Amino acid sequence: MIRILAVLVLGLLVSSCGDLTKAPDFKPSSGGGVDEIMVVADDSIWKNHLEEPVTDWLNKDFEMLPNYEPAYKFGFVNYEALKGLIKQHRNLIIFADLTDNSKITKLVTEVLGEDYTAKALNDANFSYAVKRNVWSEPQIVFFIFANSPGQLVSNITQKGDVILDTLSRHEVTEKYSPGLYLPHYNIELTKKVKQSLDIDLKMPPEYFLALEKPNFLWFRWEPSEASNNLFVFTEALPSAIDPQRPIALRDSLGKAYVQTKLDSAYMVSDTTFGYKQRMITVNGYEILETRGLWQMEHDFMGGPFLNYYILDKANNRAVMLDGFVFSPKGHKKMRIRFMEALFATFQQKIK
Repeated sequence: MIRILAVLVLGLLVSSCGDLTKAPDFKPSSGGGVDEIMVVADDSIWKNHLEEPVTDWLNKDFEMLPNYEPAYKFGFVNYEALKGLIKQHRNLIIFADLTDNSKITKLVTEVLGEDYTAKALNDANFSYAVKRNVWSEPQIVFFIFANSPGQLVSNITQKGDVILDTLSRHEVTEKYSPGLYLPHYNIELTKKVKQSLDIDLKMPPEYFLALEKPNFLWFRWEPSEASNNLFVFTEALPSAIDPQRPIALRDSLGKAYVQTKLDSAYMVSDTTFGYKQRMITVNGYEILETRGLWQMEHDFMGGPFLNYYILDKANNRAVMLDGFVFSPKGHKKMRIRFMEALFATFQQKIK
């Protein structure tokens, strides 16, 4: 099913023009919903070349949830709409065929510079640029360019995952993190993690300490009809990362501590759909990221989890952060995204 954010372009938006090529002296606050993107292109290129591949690209499920939730919402506008308030949107993706003489092509050339776009015309690998706070703050603008509409489509295939990963991290920083730590972070629990495990991790205000064992802390947040959980665990640094190690650890801890009213029930990782794993870097640390689903053995509960297995070589140890969510009546994507924001504070300097 195609889900595209509907955009109303009122006369006010079109008439409030101005020079798009010059950054304003005062940059207004950006607008737009969480994980919302505005795509900008010429009408003809969009209709004839980009609409279907861009829709397929942006209309993805959020990974490893038990039910469908879209990763992003997006809408399409042309140059005339961009001249209005749309230019203040927080997340913009602007497509340009650099061989035509359209207003969007002129805009990209003037914003990025002629040398920049000239290089793009001669190097197919030089296919996109990222600029922040062009017309508002905070804002991220992706300029995707090529020497033909067909190459624009190829650029989506080749660079799309990198672009969305950059956009995702931008949203975590600018939207999810501020929301997670309102009105301020939990100073007491943040100190607890530091004192017990020598880990800098900014704890959200609603969490409480559920359990403490050697090398292990379990934090919980219990909003209405939901449960957010965080394991923090340390062990000796392995000689190499075993992709099965995070699963084995979380299953061991789940069997020992996460139970229901049924004596025989305990938490395990759900192997039905497998896991999504990749190596990432956060604050200079090598991390094996694992996304998957969990379930209660012998009971009817489950949900998504996010796991970071972190190589802390300076301290000769590995650190595991495991966030798992139970929200049978609510959206789960937002809760996992909040986990991403929490995990991003690992070993940051906390003021």
